[in-house]
Amino acid sequence: MKTTIRINSTIKNGIGGMEAGFLELIYMHLFNEYSQDFYSHIGINQIDEELDEIILQEGKKIYINIRYPLPENYLETNDEEKNKFSLLVVHEALKRICEYENKLNIRAIEDIYECILNVKFSFEFLCKQFIEKDSGLKVLLVVHPYRTEFKYYLVFQPNSESQHKMYLYSGLPTPFLEQDFFYKPKWKSQNELVIKDRDNEMQFIIDVKSKTYKVENLTRYSNPPSFTKLRTDVSEEQKKQAQLDWQHSLPPAIASIIRQADN
Repeated sequence: MKTTIRINSTIKNGIGGMEAGFLELIYMHLFNEYSQDFYSHIGINQIDEELDEIILQEGKKIYINIRYPLPENYLETNDEEKNKFSLLVVHEALKRICEYENKLNIRAIEDIYECILNVKFSFEFLCKQFIEKDSGLKVLLVVHPYRTEFKYYLVFQPNSESQHKMYLYSGLPTPFLEQDFFYKPKWKSQNELVIKDRDNEMQFIIDVKSKTYKVENLTRYSNPPSFTKLRTDVSEEQKKQAQLDWQHSLPPAIASIIRQADN
């Protein structure tokens, strides 16, 4: 995946924020699928009347400010309607980039927009595949993106057809989860796959034969901090403690800055 996309908003309760990660991930995968990875980064910023609409290019990165007011009843609408509005703003921003510089294919941009609407924002994307060289067994890491969380699964593929799908992890809708928590895979044997995170906090130990897994904590804390504080399937108390443990693990000067920002 070559193009990263970030969606922000200067409007209160606008299309930016944590939920924007939902569309960011969808577009990042579809840009790759539709061969629209000309830019390394696209920044889309929904603005109010105080800022100017502008397109700024820095090498292979491009940024756009787009003025697109929220509907009057936006906060009262359901998630599906909010998704459709956010999609419309992103789509209009991408069309303006097409007009500004003829790199993105306008037909492909329209097709992506229609594709998202047609499937009602419901996708399963392939993230990575892990192949055991002796047996040829494939284990696929896939993600189902939702507005409030990303759900990751393993698909065991001994032949050409998927035979078993196993739930693995639910995290906040941020696109970097894939590269941070599924960073370093290693086959220990034909029946054991280990996937370690980037920061050496934890690792998934996957028993391929029984189609089960466990999470091994590699830290001195009760739970791996980064991994736990971003989970959506644990209690608020666990996430709060993980946030404290994460801050404690940082250099003192950085931890102090973060605590001040939180306050």
